[in-house]
Formats: sequence, structure tokens, C-alpha cells
Amino acid sequence: MKEWQDFFVQPIPPNSTRGCRCESFNKTGRQVGKSLGMATRNLIRVLTKPHHNVLCITPLYEMIRRFSGNYVHDLVSNSPIKGLLVDKGCSQNVLQKTFRNQSKMHFSFAFRDCTRVRGLNVNEISYDEWQDFDPAFEPIINETMSGSLDVGIIQYTGTPKTTDGPLETKWLQSSQAEWKIKCEHCKKQNIPALTEDLDKMIGPSKIKEDISPENPAVVCAKCGKPLRPETGRWYHRFPERRDTFAGYHVPQIILPHHYGNRDKWTEIVQKRNGSVPQHVFYNEVCGESCDTGARIITADMLQRAAILPSNKENSWKLEKIRNNEYVAIGMGADWGGGGISEVSFTKLAVAGLRGDGKIDIFHGYKSNSPHDHEREAAYILSCFRTFRCNYMAHDGCDAGKVRETLLVKSGLPRSNVLPVEYSHFLQGPLFRHKQANPRTGKRAHIQLDKSRSLSYLFNLIDNGFMKRQSVLPYQ
Repeated sequence: MKEWQDFFVQPIPPNSTRGCRCESFNKTGRQVGKSLGMATRNLIRVLTKPHHNVLCITPLYEMIRRFSGNYVHDLVSNSPIKGLLVDKGCSQNVLQKTFRNQSKMHFSFAFRDCTRVRGLNVNEISYDEWQDFDPAFEPIINETMSGSLDVGIIQYTGTPKTTDGPLETKWLQSSQAEWKIKCEHCKKQNIPALTEDLDKMIGPSKIKEDISPENPAVVCAKCGKPLRPETGRWYHRFPERRDTFAGYHVPQIILPHHYGNRDKWTEIVQKRNGSVPQHVFYNEVCGESCDTGARIITADMLQRAAILPSNKENSWKLEKIRNNEYVAIGMGADWGGGGISEVSFTKLAVAGLRGDGKIDIFHGYKSNSPHDHEREAAYILSCFRTFRCNYMAHDGCDAGKVRETLLVKSGLPRSNVLPVEYSHFLQGPLFRHKQANPRTGKRAHIQLDKSRSLSYLFNLIDNGFMKRQSVLPYQ
């Protein structure tokens, strides 16, 4: 179908210039032809453009080995014009394939590190299984294209997992195209997205006997009559992004080898009805991000808790503070300046304990200068006084000792500072107060069971006892 052209071959923007970048993104379910489409698209480009180099990259070696051998190699070997594409002088290794027009396809993997891609010079990059990549590797891998004078094209494909994963992040940045299908009976425009009509389009649990490509199993979300997915069109939620970052969502239910096969459709309905965990069904079948059962704190839980006014509406919280509507107001600080990834910033949050036992998180701050201790101390002191905080808790280890001394010298009462050190208790209270030890020089501090405190925090969020602002703007 002509409408699927954009999915398989990303068009070059009409007003593009040499050296600009064009990106595309495909969020799909399993077994929808994603890898075959990517292999075909890349081969078309290298075979029609002399001296064109493409890098295909996956997280694991076994993934890229299968992609190179089972898709690219088979397409070339079984081509009726193979003699025009390759000859005896062309390399056809697993990690590199060359062609008679001097174009190349490089294959690599980058799960734990991306060192092996350094030194490559390519015109195009195709990421497969993007949901399993470390996003920190992306700028390094993309630098292999920085020397290209051609239109740089990057393609991301994968099957989503969680709502805060790298695949969902790219989806939110894309044009977010959905395959819209118009019902011939009630004229409703059906969109197979989790936020739209996807669940209702799968229809009832009773399976029809006469399912075929001519008699599809997918139904209209409004009237329940059969739909004809082949009459659908791509609908871009953000059409202005189409030329620079086109994104396409492809669930299994819109493809004929699923909606036109009775056995395949029976499997989809059974999975929907609980034969697999809910998040597996939405991830693998529907190509939708879902956190259910995947982690103890999810983006959905945080979004449900974000019901307080935004930071732009300061009057409500200052009025509550002046009227003493909070039993206590506390400030928490996590100091920056290092970390495993060597990128760490000081973060600050202010919370108020209400009379009904619930907690409002009404201010957040992230410092962009973690080594400017005096600037951070001045801001923290200002927040402490503005919000009339009763105390400040902070990570009292290592850098925290220096920051605390600076804060006290700046005017923060030492009696209002609570240094916290993490520990692990097998039993007993959640936290313990440890007295100063003159013999060892150990100062008084709070010893906190880290794992149990995090579990307690997540339960507060999930059960509606902790609310935060709809936007916590980090400065």
C-alpha cells in the first residue's frame, strides 16, 4: 500500500540541505515486519547511492548477528540481480558488507559500551531494539555521522516496555503517527492507540468462524461492525514534526497476517483476556508502553500524584504557609558533584505535612552548578526562610559535611539541620537517632533504613498520601 511508504522508507525533507539531519521512529509490536522493513530500507539506500555507508546497531551481538545473517544476507543472496549488487571482491562478513558501488553496511552492538563504533564514518544510522539501549551512548554513536556531507538520517525502531523508557521518550518527541481507520457503517475514525480505541477495536472474546483478510476480525470501537484496516491512513498528531522526526506506531491488530487469521486472532484475544500479564500484552502485541507489574514505582503513579497547582501559581502555597495549615514543613537535599555517570546535580525538595496526615511536595530545584557551593547555600537558605521550614534533612556523608558547615556559617541554625546516613536494619524502627561520639568524632545524625524507607515512600505515593505539583520546574 502506498500509505505504508513513509513507514518503510523515511522521506528526505523537501527543503533539506546538505549536512542536515532527518530522524524517524517506529514503535511496534512483535512480528509486524519491523526488522525486515529496516533491512530492506537500508539495502535500497546503499544500492542506489554509491559510497553510501550505513551503520546498523542493536544492544546485543546475537541480535545484530541475526539481523545481518537472516535478513540482509538473505535479501542479497536471493535477489535475482545479485550479480549487479556484489561480486567476489565484496566483503559479506557478519559485521560488514560491501557492494559493487563502493557502499557499505556496518553492523555493531552497544549494550555495555559503545567503544567498538569509534572510527566509523557513516551517512546513516539505524537503531534496532532501541528500548534496550543506554541513551547515554546515543551522542557518541551519532558522532560517527558528523563527517558526512550528505543528509544525515537516523532511524529508531523497537518494542516498548515502560512509560519512562528510552523508546517512549523518543515517541513523545516524534510526530506520533497512528493508523486511523474509518468505519464504513458509522463513519467513526478508529485509532488503535491505548489512549484512544485500541482495546475496543479488538472486540468481544467470542471469535468469528469466517475470519480472513477479506473479513477482518478487528471491529469499530463505536458500532462493533468489522473494519477494513487496508483503507486506513496515517494520522500525525504533530504534523509539523513529520519532516524532521516522523514517528509511527504499528500494533499487531492492523496487519493482515494477524487480523485475517483466525488462529492468530484467537491468540491476541486470549492474551488480552489474561493468558499473559497485562504489561506483556500491551508491550508485545499492541506496541504500547505499560508499567503494570514491571517496577515498584511507575510514571503513571507519579502522574496520578501530580495534582497540585504548578509552580507558577505561588500564592496558594504561601497562603497555606502563612495560615499555618501545615503541621510541619521540611526540606530535603541530595548533594551533587560526581556519581557513577560523572553527571550529578544538587536536588532540593520542600514538603509540607498536613493535618490529615498527607504530604504536599510544593517546590523542587535542581542546581546546574554543583561545584558552586556558596551559590547553592544561598539558594537553600533563601528557600528555608521563604517556606518557613522547620528543618532540613540532607545526605550527611562525605560532601554533605562540607555543605552543612557552609550552610551553618551562612545563617542556617544547626539545630534545624538533620544529617542522614543510610543503613540497613534487619528489624526494628525505620530510623534511629545516633548520638554524637566524642571519642571517634562522629557527630549526631539520623540513621535511616534506605530500602524500607523507599518502599514506604512508594506506598505513600501509590495510596494518595503524597501529592506533588503538576510541574516541578528545575532551575
